[in-house]
Amino acid sequence: MSDPVLSALQMKASPERLQQIRQRLGVGSAFELIEATQILDLYTSFGVVQVPLPPGEFLVGMQDPGGCRRFGVVRFSCLDDREGWG
Repeated sequence: MSDPVLSALQMKASPERLQQIRQRLGVGSAFELIEATQILDLYTSFGVVQVPLPPGEFLVGMQDPGGCRRFGVVRFSCLDDREGWG
C-alpha cells in the first residue's frame, strides 16, 4: 500500500488549486502547501486509527514563511485532475 501522505515535493498543485486551498483555509498568498492526505490519523488510547476521508476530500496543510501552519479539509470544485489528486 502506498503512503497516503503526499509531501509538497511529491505533489503538483496548479495556481487554481492553491487558490482554492488558500480560500477554504482562509489564508493569504504567503502560505505554501506542505502536505496533503486523504487519510486522517486519529490518536486514541487504543492506538492510531486511520480514517479515510470521502472521495475527493483532502486534509491539507499550509505554512507561511514565519512557520505559522494551518490545516483543514478541502474538496476541489471545477478543476481538471491532471495533477493526480484523484
